[in-house]
Amino acid sequence: MKSPYRISCSFMLAVLMTLSGVLWAGPSFADGEAISLTPTQGQAGSAVKVHGSGWQDHARRNIDVPIDLGAVELGRGHPDAQGDFDVTITIPASTSAGEVRIDAIIGNGGSASATFEVTQSAPSAPSDLSVKPSADGLKFDLSWKDNATNESGFQIHNGDELRSVGANETTYAWRVPPLTYMCFRVRAYNAAGASDWTPNASPYYVCGKTPASTDPLAFGYPYVKPTSKDCDEGTGKNCDPDKWNFYQWQCTSWVAYRLNQVNKISFNNSYRQKSGGHWGDAKHWRTAADNAGFQTDQSPEQGDVAWYSYGHVGYVERVNSDGTVLLSEMNYSNHNEFRFIQITKKNHWPTAFLHVV
Repeated sequence: MKSPYRISCSFMLAVLMTLSGVLWAGPSFADGEAISLTPTQGQAGSAVKVHGSGWQDHARRNIDVPIDLGAVELGRGHPDAQGDFDVTITIPASTSAGEVRIDAIIGNGGSASATFEVTQSAPSAPSDLSVKPSADGLKFDLSWKDNATNESGFQIHNGDELRSVGANETTYAWRVPPLTYMCFRVRAYNAAGASDWTPNASPYYVCGKTPASTDPLAFGYPYVKPTSKDCDEGTGKNCDPDKWNFYQWQCTSWVAYRLNQVNKISFNNSYRQKSGGHWGDAKHWRTAADNAGFQTDQSPEQGDVAWYSYGHVGYVERVNSDGTVLLSEMNYSNHNEFRFIQITKKNHWPTAFLHVV
């Protein structure tokens, strides 16, 4: 006779399975729940629409769906009766370029995911550009504030020439001759593009002018100024020879130095002269240039020798766009002086320019 209280094993198993489903839901993973993104790529800071579908269970329980990027919640979707939702999130501006995963949290460790490609954005513009001429007149010291975190470097523009420095650099020394007026602007750049120039309002550049220099040693001239009486080139009294076979701190010595240093020619007192011939005193330099086959005229070029028939030479440092010339010269009044000077056709213009090559 069967007991009325006997319960079949299959019934008990069914009851236990039902209770277990009530008491412990277990990990829930995406099973019909899904999300999609529009757009699927863009720069950090971009707005992205997240569309969810298959979230009927959350709709029945009136539960929002957290939308996360890593540990950061970007928004929440609220499913409708059909289990769909739309929510707009913003990719954090600090997000690095590359693929990131957007998670819609289901619960108990589960999520539905989609990927978003963060493309590199152009860097923020620098600010506070400063242009300071150096005291020796040989450079502009530039500095600026770096406002970007993703630059590859910085570009510096003087209106004609563009130079670059690396990421995180905030200073640059732009070398120039004395008495140079120059204007600058700066911007950051990377593979995505460049920032605005700084300054970005009129007059759009920061300008400065280097002072005149009175120290040839600042240019590498190897001889200190004599403390003895002035050199008498005619007799050699009070004169010390230089390594180019001229006399130290004479106009010929300085020009010989610049021809070697800047023009990269091995100029000395016998350069391109016939056996026994010399350039000698400055008043003979045009004849020496003619003997060497060098062109002499009234058309200055950078690197020329400015020749004065009374017996003086200078070095052409720069020919300006307005036709004036920046000249460097030594011993211009026979007292071991040195200077840079802007000359015009009405002021200290030479008898001829010697194109020494």
